[in-house]
Amino acid sequence: LDVANKQIVSPDNRLQLLKLTDMGDSYAVSLKLSGLDSSWDNMNYTTWDSWKDAHGNTVEVSNHTSSRTLGEDPESNASLESFTIPKKDYGGVLTTTLHEWPNPLREPYRIRIK
Repeated sequence: LDVANKQIVSPDNRLQLLKLTDMGDSYAVSLKLSGLDSSWDNMNYTTWDSWKDAHGNTVEVSNHTSSRTLGEDPESNASLESFTIPKKDYGGVLTTTLHEWPNPLREPYRIRIK
């Protein structure tokens, strides 16, 4: 998450920065993970434990919310994440480790068991 330039770098184009709002002493961040399979309607995607600044320090995250939208068009199915971080100079981009990245298998597959 590049706070200074209000953009995000993600594994693919499904993760988008919807908003990065200056709230005075903090930033409100809204992310959208789109194109989710509608059969996964009971799953939420909180994909990270913590954010780190450019120096490896943990960034305080508060007011975290997560919600899910479903529609007829699979591209409209999305997980929305919102949170607040303190407003300060982070020395560059904020990073996080993704623990889950929804990417279903859409074709037949086989697993060999020995």
